[in-house]
Amino acid sequence: MKIRIARELSKKYGVDYYEIDNLVWDRSGENLRYSIEARDAQLEEILDQPSWILEGVHYKWGQESFEKADLIVILRPNRVFRDSSKPIISNRLRICM
Repeated sequence: MKIRIARELSKKYGVDYYEIDNLVWDRSGENLRYSIEARDAQLEEILDQPSWILEGVHYKWGQESFEKADLIVILRPNRVFRDSSKPIISNRLRICM
């Protein structure tokens, strides 16, 4: 659901979105971790842009993104609701946005 919302907001507002997991994991091969230096450099490059949307939960090392954000959205749906209603949420999201 998080990625879906990030994509929809990105399309609606013309702002690039980034999945935080892709700053941690090198998806080109065997899902190896980037070095901490490479990860932090990628994050800094994103944060230097005038607008961005970040999707993810790596809050400890991404603290600077919280400090630079104009808006932070935290999703905490009830587990029963979340697991049973993904199609409903996806369809409603498209209509509401």
